Amino acid sequence: MKAIFLTNNKGNIDYVYGEKNIERLKAMVDLDLTPYCEQDIIASPDKFADVEYIFSTWGMPGGGEIKLTEYFPSLKCLFYAAGSIRYFANEYFEKGDESRDDILTFFNLDKSGFDFVFDLNMKGVLLPTQVFAVDMIGREGCSIVNISSMNAYTPLTKIPAYSSAKAAVSNFTQWLATHFAGTGIRCNSVNPSSIATPMAKIDPATLNM
Repeated sequence: MKAIFLTNNKGNIDYVYGEKNIERLKAMVDLDLTPYCEQDIIASPDKFADVEYIFSTWGMPGGGEIKLTEYFPSLKCLFYAAGSIRYFANEYFEKGDESRDDILTFFNLDKSGFDFVFDLNMKGVLLPTQVFAVDMIGREGCSIVNISSMNAYTPLTKIPAYSSAKAAVSNFTQWLATHFAGTGIRCNSVNPSSIATPMAKIDPATLNM
């Protein structure tokens, strides 16, 4: 089972997956540790014909010159790990919050930032599904497994955009399961809590992803 890392921003691989998780992946699949980008695929397409598993994150190719399903005819699984947990508000309402601008509150919430986080987490599920589900129709044993979060059920206090988006992912996955029920495509989500990676050590207040 040949597997590769694929992203146009190669520095994100260690940052998102972490050394221990990469070691676990190596124990399960024949993992090439070299991160590849869109230019690598275009330059040497034959090199990737037998790749069955792709692990990716921010910067995943697919919206430009290449169509992943054409360059990876043996592809069985795409694991797309991307999200954002920016802080947007203080934990609890206090009197006067509605008129303050010196701290983050619900009332001065950054709407463009909220849209960015919501779109990244929700459309990051929607768009790959639209691309890959086309090739699943009529094939046996196909599955869509979306990554939601425990925040979908019990939101953390400072990250309403992330928690809202993950609730949307869980709801959307249930919708997908009904939508594709007659095709044999199974649709489920996993809802993990925090996972120890280098990204988890960074203060979300300073995270700009």
